[in-house]
Amino acid sequence: MRAAGMEFTTAIATVLRRVAKSVAFRQLIVISGAILVLRYGLNNFLRALSKFSSSPVQWDKTKLFYILREVRVELSGLVEPSLASR
Repeated sequence: MRAAGMEFTTAIATVLRRVAKSVAFRQLIVISGAILVLRYGLNNFLRALSKFSSSPVQWDKTKLFYILREVRVELSGLVEPSLASR
C-alpha cells in the first residue's frame, strides 16, 4: 500500500512539473497576469489620475478608457478559447 501511494505522489509531481514547463501554460499565466494588471491595477490607477487632473469628462467617456477596454477584450479573447477547450 505504501509503495502505491509513493508512485502516485511521484506521478502527480511529474505531471505538475511537465505542465509547469509547457509553453502553453506559461503563455496562459502571462496573458492572465496582463489581464489582471489591466483590469485591477492600471485601470484604477488611471481613474485616480483622472480625478486629480480635474478633467470635465467622466472616466468612462475618456479615450483612454476605450483603449484599455479594447486591449482587455483582446486579451480576454486569447484566454477564453483555451479555457473553453477543456
